Amino acid sequence: MHACHQRIKDIEVCVIICVIVRILCADDIQTVNLESFDVSVIANMVKRYLRELPEPVIPEDSYSNFVDAASMYSAKCQLPLQ
Repeated sequence: MHACHQRIKDIEVCVIICVIVRILCADDIQTVNLESFDVSVIANMVKRYLRELPEPVIPEDSYSNFVDAASMYSAKCQLPLQ
């Protein structure tokens, strides 16, 4: 692994640890303040984690059902055009 890629992985691990510690130490999960973290960094870490899972979160045989359900929900929640 290239040194730069390893450094990025190390930083990601540190950010994940900071987020977990803040969540675990909070009296109430709704009071956890993650404003010091760039939302795109956290989103990219979550996406990377999901991509690297050995099994997909949504099994392949359920994928089309999931897409259909999401489409129905999305169509139902659309705001009328003004």
